[in-house]
Amino acid sequence: MEQISSLDDYLQRINGLHRSKATFTNNYMMAGDAERLISLGRLYCFTNEAGIVFLSDEDTHYRASLHMDTNQSCELPLLDKPLMIQIVYHKDKKKDNHLRIEEQLEANEFVKQDTSVQAKLNVEEHKAEYQKNFDRLYKLVRRMGYRIKAVDFTYRDKIREVFLQQDMMHDWHYPFQTEEEVQAQFEQDGWICVLDQDDRVLAYHSAYEVNSCCYGMGMAIRDEYKVKYGFAPLLQYYRVCITEQPLIYGEVLLHNTEALALHEKLGWKFTNKYVDRWLKNK
Repeated sequence: MEQISSLDDYLQRINGLHRSKATFTNNYMMAGDAERLISLGRLYCFTNEAGIVFLSDEDTHYRASLHMDTNQSCELPLLDKPLMIQIVYHKDKKKDNHLRIEEQLEANEFVKQDTSVQAKLNVEEHKAEYQKNFDRLYKLVRRMGYRIKAVDFTYRDKIREVFLQQDMMHDWHYPFQTEEEVQAQFEQDGWICVLDQDDRVLAYHSAYEVNSCCYGMGMAIRDEYKVKYGFAPLLQYYRVCITEQPLIYGEVLLHNTEALALHEKLGWKFTNKYVDRWLKNK
């Protein structure tokens, strides 16, 4: 496994691949993404007869970006932590090379962990409705002694406690962030929380904003507050109320039927974009 030393090094390898016979790629890195990983010393690669694999070190796991000739046998190396591969596709449009790469992953002892579908909300169309619903629901929540707000970095450990309690999302769903990047997300109202009178986090929603879009990263609610308190729609309403972006995107796990139903009820539209996540433990 070689460490990528510079952006030129990475781009030269990519340019070489464009002239090769590679028939499948799940490399979604832009030059800026690669440059960030290189500057952090977290981008590697290895080659074999089938092609080249770029590995980003995400701290708890590696994320693999493949450039593969699926007609060739691909053997992936043993690593010191789990390896995650994400494959994006449009429903009913999986090509033969997608199916062949899935066979290769199974042969390499990868297990498909989950599938998510992209959801999209037009903020401009729904903002007035969401504001009205938020005002109504928040009155009830306040009467119960709870409040909602965008929190700062000091709440990080309290949020982590809620994350660890749920079983839908895992560390390998998320990219590595430096302390500076985490703090920047907090400063941009990236984390909104429902808090009790003791300032304990009962539920949260995370997001980041870039290129005139807001991207939801996840939501979690303590088990004992999931059913009757309405925190899930409350967080969705509040996110829409505070964002200045015209569109919000998110991913919803297909096995999370409650979340699928909530997004549909709240006016979100499901696109035809799906993501499969495959994981190989070390």
